[in-house]
Amino acid sequence: MPTTAQAQLHQALSQIPTARTSSEITDASNAFQHAFLAFASETDDNRQCVSAVAVESFDASSGSSAGLAVHGVPISSILNAAEGCDIPGQIRRAFPDMQQTDWDHALRVATVILVAFEASSHVTNVA
Repeated sequence: MPTTAQAQLHQALSQIPTARTSSEITDASNAFQHAFLAFASETDDNRQCVSAVAVESFDASSGSSAGLAVHGVPISSILNAAEGCDIPGQIRRAFPDMQQTDWDHALRVATVILVAFEASSHVTNVA
């Protein structure tokens, strides 16, 4: 069973796909930021993170109309673009047996999960 903070984060994430108006997007962003800090803790790193990450509206041509973004760039798009990039040294040191395909699979799962929490303007496939 999820903790209260974890349940709050789940609830905040579940608001994002239904956010359509600017007011709903602002409310979803505020709920996410509050729930993120409640779940992850209010460390300096986490506070800096939520000051840069918000629920934002996107260009509808991206396939989504709102989702988690870093200064306007959808996080799902960042992770999708990272697929195929070499495993970063820090990851390689932490997981020396990780293969490139494992890294790509981890990024793909994270991308798809983030896309699942985006407000769709139409049905899309993650390339």
